[in-house]
Amino acid sequence: MITNREIEEGKQQLTSARDNKVDYVALGCPHYSLSQLEELARLLHGKKISKDVTMWVHTNVAIKAMAAQLGYVRAIEESGAIVTQDLCTILGNPEALGFKTLATNSGKMAFYAPGSNGFGVEFGEAKR
Repeated sequence: MITNREIEEGKQQLTSARDNKVDYVALGCPHYSLSQLEELARLLHGKKISKDVTMWVHTNVAIKAMAAQLGYVRAIEESGAIVTQDLCTILGNPEALGFKTLATNSGKMAFYAPGSNGFGVEFGEAKR
């Protein structure tokens, strides 16, 4: 049986950032679903992403099209975030844009990003 202590230890092991100045936030690994985009649109409604932070939300082309029709993409992008389609931080090359510290809620991305992209990672859920 996995205990809460073991879960917390796992989360701590996925945090590798030495500098807590996050400059890149990436969500959607695996790609965000329609319901996740709806929730994010609601959370970001009327808010702005810091000009010092780039935020990408990964999804696939079909889900992005549906989310666009429902107004979720517009709401997310009005905050300053970018909704990508068929893109993956791990397999992409976002480090070429100069990002150093990634914040993510994806265990998969937190595990692979240090080795694949050279990022320090802040892993966890957003503080609302």
